[in-house]
Amino acid sequence: MENAEHFGTLTERMKEFREEVLDEKPYIDAQRAILATLAYKENLNQPRVMVRAKMLEKVLDHMSIYILKTNLF
Repeated sequence: MENAEHFGTLTERMKEFREEVLDEKPYIDAQRAILATLAYKENLNQPRVMVRAKMLEKVLDHMSIYILKTNLF
């Protein structure tokens, strides 16, 4: 699905990356799920938008970072 009218055409590299992302099998990251659940439990009485913001903050602050070799240039 290309939207050249708004974004132009994809470069060859971006076409390959897009296909690679779309071909990946979906999975659930256990660490992220645990952190998200904790954040939701810790912020039950907050407005929904704050709960989501706190969840993102917890995930970004505490989740392990890893770099795949395929992501290196």
